[in-house]
Amino acid sequence: MENPEIKLLSMASNSVVVQTPYRRFPGIIIQGDTLHTWYCLLEECQKCVAASDIDEASQCISELRSKIQAHLIHYERVLKEIDLKLPYGGSVTDT
Repeated sequence: MENPEIKLLSMASNSVVVQTPYRRFPGIIIQGDTLHTWYCLLEECQKCVAASDIDEASQCISELRSKIQAHLIHYERVLKEIDLKLPYGGSVTDT
């Protein structure tokens, strides 16, 4: 297996940003336990929707959105620091 050089752009806890040589834009490394937590929260949202508990579902969705938004804000900040445009239109802070 080839061992390409990976640029470490941020060491923020639970939001490490890296640049691989074969990708134009950096990515975020998400720890397995964090990813699992998000998955479980999404499952909870789905159960609430199935039970027609809209208030609880809305709360679950808001919590998950907030967690993902925090990572995106960090990602956008890192890209701005290295003077790289976002790979998507509009910042999450614009919403």
